[in-house]
Amino acid sequence: MYDAVDILVDSEGDLVVEAGGDLYLATPQETLTQNILFRVKTDHLDYGPDPYIGANLFVYIETTNNRQKAEAMVEDIGISLQRNPFVDPNLLIIDAVPVGPVTMAAFVLYQGTVDGSDSATLVEFTITKEDSGVDNESVLNITEL
Repeated sequence: MYDAVDILVDSEGDLVVEAGGDLYLATPQETLTQNILFRVKTDHLDYGPDPYIGANLFVYIETTNNRQKAEAMVEDIGISLQRNPFVDPNLLIIDAVPVGPVTMAAFVLYQGTVDGSDSATLVEFTITKEDSGVDNESVLNITEL
């Protein structure tokens, strides 16, 4: 069962702060989602305490969108999430699909129990090549199934 709690961050990874300056605590489901997204959105060497924590998805920005690229992304996301001591990789289903000429969508389905609830958690993440650079934080949808 996943029941960890952390400080709440927004889809950009910034702390969510109340008007009075207090920090919010994330629910276990939000913490699970944050944990997955941190590993998916981080590139190797970006996080000092564990330099190989990320999925290194930046390598796919300049490549053509196709099924082979999606399969390689799924493998890299899976490797990154397998290194997570808090999430059993046997409870994850990962997929990626091209959703446009410059956009790939990745999906991570966690089928384990979260804070006593047996409902699955779906995390969606898109990575897009923009004319001015890369937007790898463009869409975040969290769905409890």
